[in-house]
Amino acid sequence: LDAFDTAYAVRVAAGAFCAANASAASPAVAWTARTVPEPVVSDDEATANTSVASERVEVFGLGIIVDDVASIDMGASTFYGDLRVYVLRYYRPFLDAATALREATESSDRGRLCAVDGEAEKWLYVDADAADVDFVNAGKFPKIEPRVDGGGVLDHLRIRSEFYFAPTLARYPFQSQTLPATLELAAPSTSASPDRLLCLLRSYSGFSPDLSSFSSTENDARTLSAKAVVDEAPRRPPYPRGCASQLDYPVTKTRCPPTRATSRLSLELKFRPPRRLGALVLVPPFLIALGSLVSYVLADPPLRLQTLATSMLAAVVQHASMRAALPPRAAGTLADDFAYCVYLVIFVALLATVGVMFAPRRRGDAACAGAASVLCFLHVRRPAGLDVSWGGIALLVALATVALLACKRGAEALLARPAGALLARPAGPSYQRLQTPASPRPALGARLLDGEYDLHLGGGAAPGDDDKDVEMVGAGDADRGDFV
Repeated sequence: LDAFDTAYAVRVAAGAFCAANASAASPAVAWTARTVPEPVVSDDEATANTSVASERVEVFGLGIIVDDVASIDMGASTFYGDLRVYVLRYYRPFLDAATALREATESSDRGRLCAVDGEAEKWLYVDADAADVDFVNAGKFPKIEPRVDGGGVLDHLRIRSEFYFAPTLARYPFQSQTLPATLELAAPSTSASPDRLLCLLRSYSGFSPDLSSFSSTENDARTLSAKAVVDEAPRRPPYPRGCASQLDYPVTKTRCPPTRATSRLSLELKFRPPRRLGALVLVPPFLIALGSLVSYVLADPPLRLQTLATSMLAAVVQHASMRAALPPRAAGTLADDFAYCVYLVIFVALLATVGVMFAPRRRGDAACAGAASVLCFLHVRRPAGLDVSWGGIALLVALATVALLACKRGAEALLARPAGALLARPAGPSYQRLQTPASPRPALGARLLDGEYDLHLGGGAAPGDDDKDVEMVGAGDADRGDFV
């Protein structure tokens, strides 16, 4: 029976049933049945196709006192807020939203404000039942406490809860964060346009004098500031007919907007962390990079490798701790750029150590390349760096390496001159090659490498005062005239 208000003929053939002992069979049976009429939808019922235009528009003022802001957790995208919310209503309704906004509100650099100055008597406290405030971005377990006087009039609402926010991380740890507290008033479900407009009560909003968690002890450091963002926009379904599926994310706003608008007020708290707090995040990895540069003064290659391996491990751990403070799928930040530069400095030091193992005479040249590698920190985004591209960094490091090598060569040539040659260069060479004696005595290099020697400098007050013990540990090429 699959249709309303329809007659059906029901027939049962003879012998369809029989007695338990099979002594008799049932006769043929027939009758007519009619289904019930289809229920009628009452005109008074609200349906999914119902859309009622607002006949009156009311203006409500919201005042928000921030008692405390704490525990800004960028990893969880939450912060803790302790707020007091005041709800007042303009004394009369309006026929349209344009007139309501023109008469009862005013614009400012801090957002849409209620026109209270000179008209404070027109803003009325509301009953507790009429102040149905919805905290849009509140956490899972908000604690809301209404303060109501004896006559049932609401003085204010106090809410203590975590609030969700969208952190901005491109220049972390120097990035300012916007911490919103977003509120709505309940509206009829069939209204296509909001019949309750919101504005900020300036005389009922601000920071509590005893705000402690993020207040700064420095008078010139404005750690927190606030402004109100109020708008009316389509935010609730149903979506237009023939609209594409909304089950895919992200959903573009222009593709399929909702049809019912709401008025929403968001008090946005701007938190500006002091620069020194961001610098403290970057100081540990920077010290690790400086520690890796110490390896250039070490002569033992195994000791240099051990030092650099320790530096690399410390840099990885420090980078992981910085990423742990961010959301799991956060994009690259200024701190990540800084960590990459630390890795590069350590990697250049490792390459220099390997090169010195095969060419010990080039240890000074390798140190020039290591000092030039510090220029990679210019790649970090501002304010920690200059945001230079990696191509520009490669060019700068190459030029700096060549310049340092030239300075090293010049310094070596200057120090190789005799004492008097620093002022006037002699016409002939400052030294000549040593000649091996014609006698069958061993060569100079072989004799110098033979054990320890006692060197008497002379001029001491008593014999032995200027005696020194000298031990040969290496020699140059005697055929080329190298000095030991």
